[in-house]
Amino acid sequence: MDPVTASVVPIIALLILLFVGMPIAFAMTLVGFGGLVLHMGFPGTLYSLELIPFSSVLSYLLTVVPMFILMGQFAFYSDISKDLFQFGQKWLSRFPGGLACATVAGCAMFGACTGSSLACCATMGKIAIPEMEKAGYRQSLAAGVVAGAGGLAILIPPSIPAVIYSASSGESVGKLLIAGIIPGLLSTVIYIGLIVVSVKLKPALAPSTAGFSWKERISSLKKVWGLLVIFILVMGSIYAGIATPTEAGAVGASGTLIIALTRIRKPLPAVWKATCETARSLSMIFGIFIGTQLFGLFIARTGLPMRFAEFASTLPVSPMVVLMCIIVLYLPLGMLLDTVSIILLTTPVVYPVVISLGFNGIWFGIIVIIMCEIALITPPVAFNIFVVKGVAPHLPIEEIMRGVLPFIGRDLFIVAIIIAFPGIVLWLPSLMR
Repeated sequence: MDPVTASVVPIIALLILLFVGMPIAFAMTLVGFGGLVLHMGFPGTLYSLELIPFSSVLSYLLTVVPMFILMGQFAFYSDISKDLFQFGQKWLSRFPGGLACATVAGCAMFGACTGSSLACCATMGKIAIPEMEKAGYRQSLAAGVVAGAGGLAILIPPSIPAVIYSASSGESVGKLLIAGIIPGLLSTVIYIGLIVVSVKLKPALAPSTAGFSWKERISSLKKVWGLLVIFILVMGSIYAGIATPTEAGAVGASGTLIIALTRIRKPLPAVWKATCETARSLSMIFGIFIGTQLFGLFIARTGLPMRFAEFASTLPVSPMVVLMCIIVLYLPLGMLLDTVSIILLTTPVVYPVVISLGFNGIWFGIIVIIMCEIALITPPVAFNIFVVKGVAPHLPIEEIMRGVLPFIGRDLFIVAIIIAFPGIVLWLPSLMR
């Protein structure tokens, strides 16, 4: 059997298993095991099974993942998201569509303490959607801004997908985390700017709301300054080379824990719940990671990644055309997979191609993360849309989908800007020690 056939058939089998509802970790493990048996025989496959589950997660780099998850869980249980929304509301209320702008700002700041877009959508949705509906906002705008801006959580560091991409590609995790800062801020500004323009053109989308005094705005800083200090401390220590990402993550988790202990009436049950949720999330991520490593070993044995890289580098088209084709492939993946699975499944195949074409791996990693954002809000099946539907079940699914469509265009516009101006991504990492 030629390498292409030996790879395509298992990939089709994997897609079928995912379509019928098998968890991604089990599906990739099953397909990878079957493929390795065909290529290596049963004894060799069993030997691989003895090594891969332990060796694939035996990485100092991956120890940063539970730190970032724990940081997000402490922020969730301490109700920081409500303060972040109110902070954005008081500073942006005079803008057209001020509550929607505040939601974007809240999602961006909440993204600074959690690397999960699903958690961001669920948390901010419970707070922002009722406020916008009470103010008379269109349901499509209220739901769409939560689902769309929720993706900022995986771009703005600390970013779990950035760590996963680093582990899969070998790129520096510190540089990947720092590289997401400017694109994350740029995305936030573009989101807010386009909301303002949309409401200006269609005032019926969002009635004007009362503004707040400067005294109220300044006082709102009291409840969020601690989180801002932690973010600066975590990212600043990585940027200056003072601490590794894992050490900085531990500082962030510890700082967020201190904030949580000062805000929660019954801290011990909340800390226990946060720890248990972190363990569950970590088990899921590591399960997917182990399954992907097994599946990736099988794909590597077929020689498909190298053949694909050789084929792409010899095509009679410009490298940019090949890159655009790779980028488009990420759009339908959100219909079946979560962000972590998308990155783990695609990086071993497309990363060698991108490097062989002469592109920067850090730059491409940020593009992949943004494309994962788009995949998570691309109808008809998108995780963020269903999370918003879960926290606001009275909203018609059609309204949510209508609301996220403009954000797809905005994210594609941001990808185009990053492709045209790579320095937006690469400038900060280039200054790191």
